[in-house]
Amino acid sequence: MRDGADRAVDVRTAQLATYACRVLALLDDRAPAEDFDLAASDARTGGTAAEDADRARRLGLSVRAALDRSERREACLVALVDTGRELALQEDLDELLRLAVRRARLIFRVDMTYVSLIEDDVAAIAVRAADGHSTPFTSRAPLPLDDHNRKVFLSPHPICSSDYLADERAIRDPRMDAFVRAEGLRALMAVPLRSGGEVLGTLHAAHRRVRHFTPDERAMMAALGELVAAAVERARRADRTAARIAALERSLAAARSELHAADRVAAAGERLLAVVLAAGTLHELAAEAGRAAD
Repeated sequence: MRDGADRAVDVRTAQLATYACRVLALLDDRAPAEDFDLAASDARTGGTAAEDADRARRLGLSVRAALDRSERREACLVALVDTGRELALQEDLDELLRLAVRRARLIFRVDMTYVSLIEDDVAAIAVRAADGHSTPFTSRAPLPLDDHNRKVFLSPHPICSSDYLADERAIRDPRMDAFVRAEGLRALMAVPLRSGGEVLGTLHAAHRRVRHFTPDERAMMAALGELVAAAVERARRADRTAARIAALERSLAAARSELHAADRVAAAGERLLAVVLAAGTLHELAAEAGRAAD
C-alpha cells in the first residue's frame, strides 16, 4: 500500500511538472489567454488534479498580465521621452499643441484628445487643439473664465471618470455635456497644465467606451501634462520675447529715422547760414531753402 501511494504521488507530481513546463512555454511565447485555458483542460484530461490545473492556469495568466503591464509601462515611458524631446524642439505654440494631442492619443490608445488653454488677452478658456474628434469642437468660441468654467475645464488636480455622463461626482456644464454626447464619449481623463503653481490649461483624453484608467495611465498622463505645460510656457515666453524684440526694433527704426531727419535739418541750417554769411542774395537763400526742403 505504501509503495502504491508513493507511486501515485510521483505520477501526480510528474503530471503537474509537465503542465507547469507547458505554462512556462506559453508565457515565453506570449500566448493568448485561450491557450492557457486549453492547456488547463488538457492537463485535467491527462490526470492532473483540477485544483492544480486551475491554480497553475491562474498563476500563468497573472504572470502574463504582469508582463503585459510592465511592457506597456516601459513603452509609455519611451513614448513620453520621445514626446518630451519633440516638444522641446517645437517653437510654434499651435504646432506644439497639435503634436501634444496627437502623441497623447497614441500613447494612451484613446479615441480623442484635446487641450484647452487660458487666453489671457480675452480672459477666456479656449480649445486650441484636438485629435480624433468628429465634431467641430476646436472652432467653438472661447468660454468666459468664470468660477464655474474654471472648475469644469481647469481643475487644479488630475480628474478621471470611467463614464462621465453617468458620474454623479462630475461637475456638470451643459456645453460640455452636449459635446460629450455629440462625440459619443464615455471615459474621460484630464490633467492640469501647471507651470510655477499656475494652471495654464488642461490636457484631456477621452474614450467612446466605458474604461477604467489604471493608476499607471493616470501617472503617465500627469507626467505628459508637465511636459506639455513646460513646452507651452517656453513657447509663450519665446513669443513674448519675440514681441519685445520686434517692438524694440520698431522703436530703434523710429529713433534712427528721427536722427536722420535731425541730421538733415542741421545740415540744411548750416548751408543756409553759410549763404547768409557769404552775403548771398535772397534768390540764393530761397534756392538753398528749396533744396533743403526737397
